[in-house]
Amino acid sequence: MKTPSKWVPAALVVASIMLVAYIGVLLVSNYLSQVGLQKDALERLRHEMEKRATAVSYFYSERQGDLKTLAASRALEVFFENRALGMTMEYGLGASLIDVYVRLTRIIEERKIDGNRIYTRVVFIDDSGKLLVDSSGKGREHEWKRFLAPGGKDATIVTWHDGKLLMTMASIPYFFKGEYSGQIVAWISPEIVYKHFIKTEGVASERVIYIVCGGDHLHLPADVQSKIAFSGLFDPKNVKIGEIHSFKTSGVEMLALCVPVRDTPFSMIAVLPASEVFGHTSPWYLLFVMGILSVVILGGGVFVLRINTRNLTLRVRFEEAKRREREIEEKKELLEEEIFMRQQAEERLKEYSVNLEKMVRERTSKLENALNDLQETQAQLLQSEKMASIGELAAGVAHEINNPINGIINYAQILVDQSDGQDEVTGIAGRIIKEGDRIAGIVKNLLAFAREWKEESGPALIQDILADSLGLVERQILKDGIRLKVDIPPGLPGIRVRKQHIQQVFLNILSNVRHALNRRFPGFHEDKVLEIGSEVVEIEGRRHIRTTFYDRGTGIPVDILGRICNPFFSTKPRGEGTGMGLSISHGIIKDHAGRLRFDSVEGEYTKAMVDLPVDTGQEVEDKK
Repeated sequence: MKTPSKWVPAALVVASIMLVAYIGVLLVSNYLSQVGLQKDALERLRHEMEKRATAVSYFYSERQGDLKTLAASRALEVFFENRALGMTMEYGLGASLIDVYVRLTRIIEERKIDGNRIYTRVVFIDDSGKLLVDSSGKGREHEWKRFLAPGGKDATIVTWHDGKLLMTMASIPYFFKGEYSGQIVAWISPEIVYKHFIKTEGVASERVIYIVCGGDHLHLPADVQSKIAFSGLFDPKNVKIGEIHSFKTSGVEMLALCVPVRDTPFSMIAVLPASEVFGHTSPWYLLFVMGILSVVILGGGVFVLRINTRNLTLRVRFEEAKRREREIEEKKELLEEEIFMRQQAEERLKEYSVNLEKMVRERTSKLENALNDLQETQAQLLQSEKMASIGELAAGVAHEINNPINGIINYAQILVDQSDGQDEVTGIAGRIIKEGDRIAGIVKNLLAFAREWKEESGPALIQDILADSLGLVERQILKDGIRLKVDIPPGLPGIRVRKQHIQQVFLNILSNVRHALNRRFPGFHEDKVLEIGSEVVEIEGRRHIRTTFYDRGTGIPVDILGRICNPFFSTKPRGEGTGMGLSISHGIIKDHAGRLRFDSVEGEYTKAMVDLPVDTGQEVEDKK
């Protein structure tokens, strides 16, 4: 019986050791569980803060969008257009500012959350720092130049300390025709931000969340200010973004967490007692108590049961929090899907608008082309009637001039015959005969012009038409100090044209050349030269006679070179041109299956090229 009595203490020792070891394992397991729960609680806090910061960031991005919409409004553009026209505040400009004021007050009334206005004030400042429009009607309590940001391009969220409170504002530069013209600034209500994005639910919570910018916090309600006074006994600059900062105030262990608010100068800080995150019992304290209770097995067992029960409660709360988080994520996904669908609908609407504008532009272009063709045809008909009338008048005038001029020439010839070698009389009579012959030649050309204007197409030589044209204006060209260089090679093939029509084209071109050379060289100059030449070229498999008029006059600007043949378009001063000469010439050459083209460099030269198809039906002989 002694042997069993010897094993009893050993068994008790072993049992005690095993029990202590078992309790030790339970203690370590419980300690690790508590540490894990603390980490989970911190992660929940960080995730909650990030969601709040995201909501605040989205709220401010919408405010930036509001200012972009306001900057694109027509009322602002009309004001600057009127100011550019020289309007004063008494005559028209003041009315434009009223429209701007209406637009500013409208956005204040339209932007609300749960009936509360988002904006408390909106102002518009010009580029000199002068306040133009103020929705509040105050207008003189600030130095407005400090709000100007000419270097910016987009809407931004800015802050400003008025000496008492930190104000939050949305600001956007306004550009008129690419130049900085002013600034739009909108004050954002801090109560809206606090009530809908920051305020924590639950009266028992000592948690305080506020937005900071540098060392200042935004203006908040009085009850929140008192909490901040209690929890703000630390420097916010010591709280690094994303890290937990711990400190003590009035003997209470406190935690602080800072997260950034994207696309803004703000950060969001949560300050709360550590007990709200970790509970009132730390893992080390539990380990110590459980060690004490391990000596008292019964008491330790009761305590372990209590701890396990508490852990179960924490886990239930944790699972409930995760369930709520999943619900929030699901609602967020539904919201994102709705936003995406609305964006797609907006894109489709924009595409329809673009297509409609394109159709309107195409239809307008067709109508404009038809109108231009109609105007050109009408101008040609008017010119034809005009030239026919001029032809009849020229025939009558030529007939009346021809008879007396023949008499003058005959009398001058009699003087020559009876001068008996007197040089002075002979010279004067010879000049009379010479000038009389020239007048007779002009009369002859006028008669030809009158007879042939309504003629049908017939065979002709380009050198004959050019000679007739120069015969009418050559004396005036030489009188202007313009030298002529005509290079027409012999043996050019004939053309089939209405000669008087082609002569009119040449006269129009010669008139434009004289105008350009006289504008650039009012007096004599070695470059005051008109060069005329003809050659045979092949265009689209058919031979053409190309006649080129080259001068070194004022030239034609490149931006109007394509419009000089449009009806009623003229570069000459008012009263010196009708704008129909080249338009009619273009129509005449087009009717002859030819081309009228221009090549020019402003201030250097102009080259006019007339291409007429070669007549393959018959040969034409030169005039004698």
